[in-house]
Amino acid sequence: MRDENRDLNVVSACPLRVDRVHYAEQADDFDRSFHVLRGLPADIWVTSQARAWGRYRKFVARDTAKKAVDPFIDPEGFRDYVDDAETSLRRRRCTKR
Repeated sequence: MRDENRDLNVVSACPLRVDRVHYAEQADDFDRSFHVLRGLPADIWVTSQARAWGRYRKFVARDTAKKAVDPFIDPEGFRDYVDDAETSLRRRRCTKR
């Protein structure tokens, strides 16, 4: 995405739903997925779960921001989202064994 003279990287991250699917390479695939997600240069990110990325808070903040896009720039929030998803997934995997 281009905002005036700066390029912003936008990521759409899907929540992980894996409770019913199990296959031999699954753990390796998850490790690879989290590695890829952590390597993405995410300035702005969204997910289908509005609360997870702070949609309401960011849209409200947009109305008073100097630049309307600024409240949506949240690379730390993306890293936290990925970390939380990985932690949650690992907990579920450990409790099912």
